Amino acid sequence: MLLILLFTFTGCENDGLKNKSHRVGKALAEKHCQSCHLLPHPEELNRSTWKNDVLPKMGGRLGVMTTDYAEIELLQKLDLFPQSAVLDRNEWNQLMDYYIDNAPLFELPVEKFLPTSTSLNSFDVEIPDLEGMAPYTTLLHWDDRNNVLLIGSDVDRKLRVFVPGKNDYQTISMPGAPSSLISDESGLWVLTMGKVMPHSENYGQLGFLPFETDGTLGLPDMVLKGLSRPVHAVADDLDQDGAPDMLISCFGNYRGRLSWYNNFSSEQGQEKILRLQPGAIKAEIADMNQDDLPDVVALFGQGDEGLFLFQNMGNGSFNESVLIRFPATYGSTYFEILDYNGDQLPDILYVNGDNGDYYPLKKGYHGLRLFLNQGNNEFREHFFLPLYGAIKAKAHDFDQDGDWDIAAISYFPDYKNRSEEGFVYFENNGKDEFSRATFKNSTLGKWLTMDIGDIDLDGDTDIVLGSAAYMQVEVPANIKQKWKEKANPVLFLKNKLKR
Repeated sequence: MLLILLFTFTGCENDGLKNKSHRVGKALAEKHCQSCHLLPHPEELNRSTWKNDVLPKMGGRLGVMTTDYAEIELLQKLDLFPQSAVLDRNEWNQLMDYYIDNAPLFELPVEKFLPTSTSLNSFDVEIPDLEGMAPYTTLLHWDDRNNVLLIGSDVDRKLRVFVPGKNDYQTISMPGAPSSLISDESGLWVLTMGKVMPHSENYGQLGFLPFETDGTLGLPDMVLKGLSRPVHAVADDLDQDGAPDMLISCFGNYRGRLSWYNNFSSEQGQEKILRLQPGAIKAEIADMNQDDLPDVVALFGQGDEGLFLFQNMGNGSFNESVLIRFPATYGSTYFEILDYNGDQLPDILYVNGDNGDYYPLKKGYHGLRLFLNQGNNEFREHFFLPLYGAIKAKAHDFDQDGDWDIAAISYFPDYKNRSEEGFVYFENNGKDEFSRATFKNSTLGKWLTMDIGDIDLDGDTDIVLGSAAYMQVEVPANIKQKWKEKANPVLFLKNKLKR
């Protein structure tokens, strides 16, 4: 079960509120807020964030005029602003007071965790020569079929096919920033977002780039258009008809969805919506109940946060259920399915740390959680590795000692006290005890994306990091200056195990 940090505040007694208005406000929150998502608690954000950012946005969803009219007008256009308010102004004020008065004034409670060593002895740092590429990397994908690194960039909207060791690459123009990629024997399927930053337009597309006879890629043929900020795609035969289907996570902003497309590369392709909600981040396909049918596990953020199971019932039909749910404050970003304890049941590595909706806060509940499958797809938290602003993690036996290590990146590290934690390598020392290490120049980039693979073809697994220099409001001036003087869009961490 997800652990919620509980703290005692002035005005609260044994989880009971002395203030009658606060008790009413809490009851109103329980009634109205958790009708759409898991109920957040006041201590999960500070007062100014509740007052100036989160509550005004929440009010719009409840039909209360609490934010600028332009946003209300957009909510009305998208039919997300109720025709009439679901609670009156006095009730709304009581709900607001409950959150604001019981939240920490400035800093949130912090998590105590071990310091991170800056001696990453297992890896060497290498910066590839990518002349002309700006540090706005939106996609990294190691293609072990062809031993090339695929790099997506936002500023020039290019896909680069980079050959490590040769410092040579092909550049292909795309209609938007690449966000996800699938490689097969005939070419690449590439998903593009359109624009990276939040928007409510349907600019996203899916295209196919064929391999030419000389090994290069041909021009993209865009087969799906009008997607709402799509961020992840995966292919499989979901309806068991012998043809691959495409599962696409459209994060959107106010609008988004999780859909799969059968016959997606032909005019007969049809969209099948699994969940019509914004915030679809990533989906994996796995047989979660051992019935030999491919199920879908999907991570959603943007309000109703959680991991959702879409159980394959056959003939292209699915039943939805909740595996794990999180408060809307958590900022879910990534997950992986793995068999961590070797019991033949799928476990889940979950990452949360998105801090981009308001001024970044240092949240003690940000980090990496491992959920073990108890059977019947019931999951229990096994361990928590705190990491402020965590954005992605890859579990792998990097040192080949028989247990799972974890490489993780943070897009919103604690720049004041732990600026080196943009990347952290958690080495499993046995019995789920993890040491923390990074490299000395880990602030060379603002790491948004990461992949792993045997980049130098020496028999061990390396790590590649991609920098995207968006949202720098909390970044110290000296680090910003470093990025301005020398941009590093991509960085390699070469595993030294087999050297």
